[in-house]
Amino acid sequence: MKIIEVRNLTYTYQPESPLAVTALRGITFSVEEGEFIGIIGQTGSGKSTLVQHLNGLIRPAPGQVLIDGVDLGAKGTDLRAVRSKVGLVFQYPENQIFEETVAADIAFGPRNLKLPEEEVERRVREAMELVGLDYRALADRSPAELSGGQLRRVAIAGVLAMRPKILVLDEPTAGLDPRGRDEILARIRALHDSLRLTTILVSHNMEEVARLVDRLLVLHEGRLILEGPPGQVFSQVETLRRLGLGVPQVTQVLHGLKERGWPVRTEATDVPEAARCILEAWRKRMCSKT
Repeated sequence: MKIIEVRNLTYTYQPESPLAVTALRGITFSVEEGEFIGIIGQTGSGKSTLVQHLNGLIRPAPGQVLIDGVDLGAKGTDLRAVRSKVGLVFQYPENQIFEETVAADIAFGPRNLKLPEEEVERRVREAMELVGLDYRALADRSPAELSGGQLRRVAIAGVLAMRPKILVLDEPTAGLDPRGRDEILARIRALHDSLRLTTILVSHNMEEVARLVDRLLVLHEGRLILEGPPGQVFSQVETLRRLGLGVPQVTQVLHGLKERGWPVRTEATDVPEAARCILEAWRKRMCSKT
């Protein structure tokens, strides 16, 4: 079942002015319920503009965006109801944490829904557990006392407490050290796997998206240039280089071997899979020499 449909979406900032900039140009794609989608592209390619359309922060004009069958551009659409289905985590979301305690910040959204206090607390506990935060140890702590990785998880928990059907993460590891980055990515993967939560990840890190997502969308100057499974997209090394994008390091190694005459498959995007491809190619080389 398609939970997101984007049809011929174009968007221009400050139209009909000397400062007009077209950020999206005729974007069309769909997302099935439960899919994990990655969006990559250089700075200015339209990634953030696109994801802001998915919960109605920007209304489509022209084009269409449908969330769970609801047209976000239609007159009378209840955007508040749509936003309860689409949880959007911006870059550096910890900058938006403003309550005095961790629990109060996570509870902000559910309380705005006028839920009973017992339900609010239940959601806070559940959301903290989902992102790996100890409720007893951290609920009454000040956010100022937490690490960068913990703050990022508090921000994600605040979105999860709204129980969205779709989770959109715009550069969720930006600014984190390697340990914090690995913790966040592990939690995002676990959330998707355990809840089958439709997830969209915007990232500049090719290794991140290669090992996490089911399908990639590649944007360039506001256009959707490539779309497909990570192995298929990253196999188009020259095209990605022309777009100013890299590929995962293991993919680079495989292509380097192929250029040197090894009969190696190049679609691998993680180390174990690449190792199998290299071993397979090495055996073929040995067999050809005997």
